[in-house]
Amino acid sequence: MNKLKKDLDSRGRPFMIVIWVAAILSGEAVGQASVLIPYRAHSASSALTPIANVSDGNPSTAWNSGGPAPAWIQLDLNRDVVPSRVRLYTEQYPPGNVSHNITGVLSNGATVNLGGYSGYMSNSVWLEINIPYSIPVRYLRITTSQSSSWVAWKDIEVVEGGDLKKNCGIETGPGIVGVGTEYQSKCTPDGRYFIFRDLSQQPYGAEVFSCQGVDIPPGWTLVSRSSASQTQCSNYDTATPLANRKIYTIRNNNLSPIKAEKPDAYDTVPLPSISSRPNPSSFTWPSDMREFYFNK
Repeated sequence: MNKLKKDLDSRGRPFMIVIWVAAILSGEAVGQASVLIPYRAHSASSALTPIANVSDGNPSTAWNSGGPAPAWIQLDLNRDVVPSRVRLYTEQYPPGNVSHNITGVLSNGATVNLGGYSGYMSNSVWLEINIPYSIPVRYLRITTSQSSSWVAWKDIEVVEGGDLKKNCGIETGPGIVGVGTEYQSKCTPDGRYFIFRDLSQQPYGAEVFSCQGVDIPPGWTLVSRSSASQTQCSNYDTATPLANRKIYTIRNNNLSPIKAEKPDAYDTVPLPSISSRPNPSSFTWPSDMREFYFNK
């Protein structure tokens, strides 16, 4: 059963500290800080019980389609937003094999497959589906094509995937990774408009698609890599031959959000006065240190 502590973050979005125990998770309960996307249940293939039951936070109520698979329910996220995870609290009796798929619907009506789950499922457990793609969508449709019971969900939560940032140059910082490129004529010399994702508030266990194989945020690990030739990463690193470019899936192993590191001691100690600095001709300095020390 969920235990929820609701609050608002700095931008007025619901911020929940979620503690859960689920049969699909092993070990002790994990504390997870997540920004949940406020949504409304938009429509469904059919409804024996109200579709709004999936968003009321009450595990004793449920949306029930009133029949077997196939069936679907669609959520309106109220704005274009990047989801990183969908959590579904099951109404599954009798237990058995299921097949669920999540489709994102863009504001222009285009659709994109965001992932899914096929396997055995029982009643009253949280099914969590990570979404590695950095694609803003307006609607989410959860479609069940196979189920041992009537298609139904007790609760659905959608975790926000962080803000997208765009820049004509490479951006770095705690929790910032590159996730794609667009073309913008204002970006010289080659028109590459870089897209970044702020992962600093991503929950433990979140998986994210990235164009960068280096500069992975602290506490994140590389899960897999694959060819980038047919993805939004294809023009991210033009210095690398197309056949050698990769996309990366990285996973957050931090139990708390990423925080900016404090500067090292030498960053905060003022430089000595000009008169007290050593004579550069009397020392053998590494070239980078020599430039740093004497050209200030």
